[in-house]
Amino acid sequence: MKLKKLEYYKNNPDKKCPFMRNRKSYIEKLFENIIKEEQLDKKYDIINEYYIYPYSIDFAFENIKVAIELDGEFHLQRIDNDIKKDKLLLSMGWRILRIGSRDIKEDYKNIKNIVINFLNDSKQLYNKQYDEMLSYKKYKEEKKKKYIQQIKQQKQQKLNKQKTLLMKLLNDYKNEYGIIRNIADRMNLSPARVRRLSNKFDIELYKRK
Repeated sequence: MKLKKLEYYKNNPDKKCPFMRNRKSYIEKLFENIIKEEQLDKKYDIINEYYIYPYSIDFAFENIKVAIELDGEFHLQRIDNDIKKDKLLLSMGWRILRIGSRDIKEDYKNIKNIVINFLNDSKQLYNKQYDEMLSYKKYKEEKKKKYIQQIKQQKQQKLNKQKTLLMKLLNDYKNEYGIIRNIADRMNLSPARVRRLSNKFDIELYKRK
């Protein structure tokens, strides 16, 4: 069914884009603000989600063949698909400006100037503005590394405390009958867990009398 639908739109490119959403994203609304502020719609034929089989362009400036792509962070994980799309559009004579979602939010004025310059400079065939988005991705990766490191430190601290307590309890109980059960009760662990900890710490548990 999906293949038939795609074939239909391939043969009828003037029809409505099959990927068109009912609601615009916050990033799309920001870009529409640029269009309104600079009155770009009076100079260019702008179509939102312009369909070129099997892709759609976020904002197509049809009369000058400029494709504006607004890329969310998930685009960093689907670069291969974007490369294929870019190659197709470039082969058809389109110029492409890719804008990172975080960039237009964090650096709106600069992105607006980049858009205007790109539209006016026909020599620019391709441009990608991902500075803020990439820095944010790096920030999240560093944050994730710190979190993992913190968890490891917490686990190690817990193990160190368990080792110290285990050594103390072994000394307290010495060769008493049921030493493993007594230690397990004091440490609030199962006897099997106490044995595993003793093996991990290379501590020999006293045998029952």
